[in-house]
Amino acid sequence: MTDRPRRIEVGDSGMASASSGGYANTGVHIGDVNLLTGVPVRTNYRHQVRRIAPPQLLDRERELAELAEFCTSPATAGRYRWWQAGAWSGKTALLSWFTLNPPPGVRVISFFITARLAGQNNRAAFLDNLLEQLLALLGETVPPFLTEHTREPHLLSRLEHAAQLCQDRGEQLILLVDGLDEDRGVTTGPDAHSIAALLPDPPPAGMRVLVAGRPNPPVPADVPQHHPLHAKDIVRPLAPSRAAKAIRREMERDLHCLLNGTPLEQDLLGLLTAAGGGLTKFDLAELTELTDCSPWEVASHLNTVTGRSFARRDSHYQPEQSPEVFLLGHEDIQLTAQDMLGPARLAAYRERLHGWAEGYRERGWPVGTPEYLVRGYHTMLTALGDLVRLTALVTDPGRQERMHEYSGSDSNALAEIVSVLAGQVERAQPDLTAITRLAVHRDHLNDRHSDIPPEMPAAWAMVGQVSRAEALLQFLTPAHARLDGVLALVEIVADPALLVEATPLAKGHKDLLRLAAAHARIGDLDRAAALMDQVEGQAADAAPEDRSEILLDLALTRFRLGETESAIETITGVKSAPALPGPVDRAAQLIGIANVRVRMGEVAMARTLAGEAERLLRSVPDRDEPALLDSLAKVLARCGDLQHAETVARAITNPYTRDNALRAVARASDPHRSAAIIRSIADQATKVSTMALVTADLDRLQALVWLAEADTLTQVIEDAYDRGLARADITTALIRIGELGHAEASARAIEDPRTHATALIAVATAHARTGTVDRAFTLVHDAYSYVRTYGDRVRVAETLLATAQACIRVGDHSRAVRLLSEAEPWARGSDNGAGRGHLLCLLADALLDAGAFDQAKTLADTVPEDWRDVAATYLTEHLSDSGDLAQAERIARAIPTHRARYWALLTVADAGAAALIDEVEAHADEEDDLLWREELLARMAESMAGHDELVDRAVTTARSLTMTHLRFAALASAALGHARLGQDRDSATLLDEVEDIAQQATLELRENSQVVPEVIAGLARIGDFDRAERLISALPDGLHRSMALSECVRELATRGDLGRAERLTGDITVLDSRVRSLLVLAQADPARRDSLIDEAEQVAGTTGNPDFQAGMLIDIAAHAPERATRLIARAIQLHDLDNAVGELVRVQPTAIDTIEQELAVVSGD
Repeated sequence: MTDRPRRIEVGDSGMASASSGGYANTGVHIGDVNLLTGVPVRTNYRHQVRRIAPPQLLDRERELAELAEFCTSPATAGRYRWWQAGAWSGKTALLSWFTLNPPPGVRVISFFITARLAGQNNRAAFLDNLLEQLLALLGETVPPFLTEHTREPHLLSRLEHAAQLCQDRGEQLILLVDGLDEDRGVTTGPDAHSIAALLPDPPPAGMRVLVAGRPNPPVPADVPQHHPLHAKDIVRPLAPSRAAKAIRREMERDLHCLLNGTPLEQDLLGLLTAAGGGLTKFDLAELTELTDCSPWEVASHLNTVTGRSFARRDSHYQPEQSPEVFLLGHEDIQLTAQDMLGPARLAAYRERLHGWAEGYRERGWPVGTPEYLVRGYHTMLTALGDLVRLTALVTDPGRQERMHEYSGSDSNALAEIVSVLAGQVERAQPDLTAITRLAVHRDHLNDRHSDIPPEMPAAWAMVGQVSRAEALLQFLTPAHARLDGVLALVEIVADPALLVEATPLAKGHKDLLRLAAAHARIGDLDRAAALMDQVEGQAADAAPEDRSEILLDLALTRFRLGETESAIETITGVKSAPALPGPVDRAAQLIGIANVRVRMGEVAMARTLAGEAERLLRSVPDRDEPALLDSLAKVLARCGDLQHAETVARAITNPYTRDNALRAVARASDPHRSAAIIRSIADQATKVSTMALVTADLDRLQALVWLAEADTLTQVIEDAYDRGLARADITTALIRIGELGHAEASARAIEDPRTHATALIAVATAHARTGTVDRAFTLVHDAYSYVRTYGDRVRVAETLLATAQACIRVGDHSRAVRLLSEAEPWARGSDNGAGRGHLLCLLADALLDAGAFDQAKTLADTVPEDWRDVAATYLTEHLSDSGDLAQAERIARAIPTHRARYWALLTVADAGAAALIDEVEAHADEEDDLLWREELLARMAESMAGHDELVDRAVTTARSLTMTHLRFAALASAALGHARLGQDRDSATLLDEVEDIAQQATLELRENSQVVPEVIAGLARIGDFDRAERLISALPDGLHRSMALSECVRELATRGDLGRAERLTGDITVLDSRVRSLLVLAQADPARRDSLIDEAEQVAGTTGNPDFQAGMLIDIAAHAPERATRLIARAIQLHDLDNAVGELVRVQPTAIDTIEQELAVVSGD
């Protein structure tokens, strides 16, 4: 639930600046900004501490003085202190009082572990409450997108930041944790983690850590031996308090009275004991069996003398608005009450709680659902080990949404699912159906924020949510997206510290120059200059062909920042440098210089350079020509040579590149010429984008006409992602002419979550600039909500694909086709072009495996254009494998890109159409790019070697190659061809030649080691293991060496040479290759099968990468059916469900139904 902002100021301003750690605003600001002053932090959890603390603390002056000394003395900086005492000693009273009344200059963040209060007694509660306090101290808000993987690192990073902040201000930060003995996370299974294990070692920046608890139980097992909690000298015994002893006697007497009291008093005691606390007076009134009992009457009883056995706490989520909750007054009172009530009465009260929860579930967890049911009830069920109810509870989307509303985050719902999943996995016989359900929901919650655009943090800052914006940055992935987010955010908040922190994200000179420009725009000119000097140093160290590009980008950045003289000096240095060898590099260099010159206004110079580049293009290979012509056309358009630019653009052979170049020419042309050019653009999405772009030069009425036509054209764009990009361009154009209502409608029509959100943010920005801030806030909030709701399209598509592939493996092809059909719209409306194209190709490939050729062909023909070669190649390979060579050849010949076409034709040739090799050879002779030509010839030699009558030609072709690694692989293929024909002498001669190459060109083979494993596999197949081992010794340790060794192990095991196979297995260092080799040995050696599989499990457990480990466990499960259920369960726990679906369905075919049902639930179908 998001609060409305309080508007402070909206206006236009000039350049803003701020010192490091400061805040500057370049435009709109709404809401509060915490400038990290030393003002005491007020948090929801502080209300809880007030409830815990006594109204006055008696007879503890000496202990308070000792606590103050520990927290302020320089000698104790970075140290631990553990106050220990038995029950009823007054530990909590002392530390809660100290938390609320620390010495001057001491900042306390605290957590009081309360075993008798559900939701306040485990690691998850510790993380939630401590994060709230830390973020309040730092002026940040709790991010609504923390996942199971990011919550703990986020806490530790914020803890370090807060400690450093306090140290810089001359303050002392204290982390105080009371009740280590009451941590229920220690007892929830072997994979559970204690709160103690999260405590920092060592405490950062002089922070002190105060903990308290009983002497027993000992330090939890997951705390490392070197951790300070194991040190004896940190323990400080605490003498019992006389006041605490008196309170104990009163509480125990009151407890006996309640147990024998009125029916209402018995119900209050029984319900709070069974629930583990956390119920409000309204909850208790609902739950009591007395039909006329009111919340007022409940409160009245809890406030009487016997009510001293109960304590009160504020609501966890809304402490100042929601009713207070009740619990028993002490851990020992809780235990005593459980004993006195007995199992039967407790069970009856729990059944009443279960029925209460079921009633809210049936109503869809409506607004006003009690907080206990979205927080404490899960903890109660966990304590009972009720995995059936827990699984149903945490996979209920209605409850997940209510939890998000209360907490502002999916992290609590995700943490619950992870906890229940761990419980299911740890069962003696894991329930794979329940585990599958939980995994679908876990993956959904994990991925629903994956489409957050980099503009989102800046958008939140623009509407006043600055701390939320900064917290969101670290959840943008990968690094380049996070850098984009920082650069956008700095345009709003003008904080140079953000840019400094983001510098490690820069991956090259372009990123450094973007950072330099951002520093300059906020007035940090020294840092900007330093970054540009760094780029200049990179240029000096770069290869000549890279140096030009770096210096040209540097020159353009300097010019844009007003450093014209420096820019001219830089670009002159590029022009006067020695010409790059080769027409491609030289033409690219000249076009680059021309591009910078024309942007600097030196049109005549740019035209001269462009003309020189154009002359060089006549000798440029076909593969490089489209990109260079595209760049040349854009330079000519900027020079105003529009007719010439259009001629160059139309000469581009690649349709996509040609349309892109024509787009730039149309943008520079007058409306009449633009219209003609737009009509000639083939790609509908590019056509719409160009129309929207050109409207910038039209008057408002003309622009509206063009945009209406563009909107009509979007209807015929088949691809949902491309259609969304086109609509986003229309939205931008509508914003430009002030049509914000139409722009919003256009943005909301976009399906792709990231594009949808980006477009809405653009509309929000326009509203903020015009002063309609409330509307801007609503749009930003809606953009975030849309991403959260629809942001897991890739996950749904991938899960459906994995499930379909599993159906194919078990022979259910009709179901596989249906699942793949369901996956296609999810895949088309997801991700970016590259990921989407790959996913659609995988769907087409799976359709082929399912026997749906026509459907696969239709899909392959409609994937994004730059992926159609790949899709057609999949079709060709599948048809060739199935023997339909005529159809395969027809599809291969239709591939537009000549290189992919030749490769596909050779695939058909491999399957029997040897005549195609001659055709490809003729084309190879025409290829003027040496690398491409030799790669094609090497592939031809491989194909020739597969045909008995062409083996000698394979040898001739292989020996004609000049690139060592290609000649090595081609000769090996030819040698294997001779071996297949029984021509052992010829084979041996060629293999000697192969081995000589390996000895003489070790470095080149190491740099191209990907060719070696296939050669080793061939040698192993013909039994030449000595030669294979000698070649392996030339490889560097790593993936390809391990792959080669694995191939030898496989063949040796087949031949029964298990001793040598096991010796080579021991040399494999890549863990998954070693596991697979151990499994090969286990299959070949029944007597040692179990011990070898045990070893494979041990190897899998040594990796620290959970994704990697999950894959190995799945491999082991496939070879050990008796262990499969346990291994599959563990693999699903470690990684995405998709990874395990194949083996899961083999072991439990009904898992397909479960996956379909749960995907429908999470997608709202």
